[in-house]
Amino acid sequence: MALTYALYFWLDQLFLAEHPVSGAPLALGVVLPSNWAFSAGATVITLGYIAWVTNRSKVKLYFGISDSNGKPSAGADNDGRSTKNQQ
Repeated sequence: MALTYALYFWLDQLFLAEHPVSGAPLALGVVLPSNWAFSAGATVITLGYIAWVTNRSKVKLYFGISDSNGKPSAGADNDGRSTKNQQ
C-alpha cells in the first residue's frame, strides 16, 4: 500500500502536475517540483521505516509469518495461528 502511494505521488509530480516552464534550468524545472529533494528524502525515509517495521521479528511473530526456511515462526501452529494462551 505504501509503495503504491509513493509511486502514485511521484507519477503525479512528474507527469500530471502543471509546472512552470519559464526560468527552468535545463528541463529539470519543468519535470521536478521545487521541493523535490525534500519529497524524495521523505519518501525514502518513510518507505525504509515501513520496511523496517514490517520485517521485525515481533511483527512476524504476531502475524505468524514463516521464517526464511519455510517453517512457521515460534508461537504459531501449522495454520499460522498463534498458540499462545490457548489451552
